[in-house]
Amino acid sequence: MRVKSAELKTHLARYLRLVQETGEEIEVCVREKPVAYLTPAREEPMNAARNLEIHRLEAAFQAVGLTLAAPASPPAAEIHLPMPALAEDGRADLCTVEEMRGQQDW
Repeated sequence: MRVKSAELKTHLARYLRLVQETGEEIEVCVREKPVAYLTPAREEPMNAARNLEIHRLEAAFQAVGLTLAAPASPPAAEIHLPMPALAEDGRADLCTVEEMRGQQDW
């Protein structure tokens, strides 16, 4: 299938679904000249080698009665915000800035 770049830009989600569902390759054209191809994602060779190594390690671990697990994610850090400081003039109200602005004679 061929599609112009403007059409692809306008309806990208539709074309991505088409590629995902049918596996069809889409030729992207600028002024009727092919410039790119939109193809289904494939596993990269580096990822394939890594997955193969993980499976090999899992099998070796299982042979001796162990399991290989992903490291646990660290707990989310609790955020402690400091309490707001009082204005230097000793005022305790929450609207000090607005009150001070209201007192100015513009």
